[in-house]
Amino acid sequence: MDFSKPDNARKINKLKVLSAIKSLESPTRAELSRYLLLNKVSISEIVDALIKEGLVKESSKIFYSSGRPGTLLEINRASGVVLSMTLDKTGCYLAASDTLGKTIRLERFSRGLERKTLSENFQQSLKRIIKNESEKIYGMVAATDEDLSFFFSQISIPSISVSPIIARCVNEREKMKNENQRILFVDLDDEPSALYCDSSFMKLNPLFEGFESIKSISRRKGTASSSIFSQEDEESVNYILSVADKIASACTVLNIDSVLLMGSLSQLSQNMLLALKNRVNSLTGGMEIRCASSQRGEIEGSAIIALDAFFYKKRMLELIKKAEKF
Repeated sequence: MDFSKPDNARKINKLKVLSAIKSLESPTRAELSRYLLLNKVSISEIVDALIKEGLVKESSKIFYSSGRPGTLLEINRASGVVLSMTLDKTGCYLAASDTLGKTIRLERFSRGLERKTLSENFQQSLKRIIKNESEKIYGMVAATDEDLSFFFSQISIPSISVSPIIARCVNEREKMKNENQRILFVDLDDEPSALYCDSSFMKLNPLFEGFESIKSISRRKGTASSSIFSQEDEESVNYILSVADKIASACTVLNIDSVLLMGSLSQLSQNMLLALKNRVNSLTGGMEIRCASSQRGEIEGSAIIALDAFFYKKRMLELIKKAEKF
């Protein structure tokens, strides 16, 4: 993109202002000017254009300071939606979320046995979720490790797919409101895995290599995944302590700030969770260990990714920021 062209520069600045309004949570025009280092006239022109497009609105609240009172600005949650979808062997969840990532409509539908059935059922579900044909759909993210290229080619919505664990991690990280933390996400349900996150995500595939998944243990014992560790038998205790050893090893090598337990690990009994924490802390000198808070992490995380990709254009802004340094 040629930054010197006025049209391109205006588009970039509009994206910067839109993103800043979300990040600053209801700023005034003056605050945007200081934050983005753009003059007040330019900020006012951009904000007015965003309001005209329906992407931003003025709040009814007024900000009072030592100077002139300022009108607070907000993202217009009703300007459109992003879609998020999760898939399992028998069905799918499809959700519509507003431009701040809040799920406003959610539906489950059957995926069928044939590839074309998925597309047909999706379209029927979409009609029920998007009742107003004029409602703007910015894009969709599907949380799956499957190849959905055929499905994406059958629909007219800009779409991408991400790994389910990425979607869950994005959702939990959003709740933390701290992009500088080094976090270790641990999920042993389907395929034992860990994800390291600082400014981006990195899968630590070898960390739990050879570990039996919790779902495999569930099938072997004939019990639900959520209650595998409730009996606190010797096998379960040894499994949790082995998990703790691996976590401690990763925390030491990567200088982790906090650990987030996901899936069935987030539902450990109080005794088992305490055993895991004590083992990790004895090996690391102290570590913050928390349990994932949302049961709809994949849907909510996919919505956040969809907003960053198709509405706020976060990746584009990051590349522009790097280019502007040279």
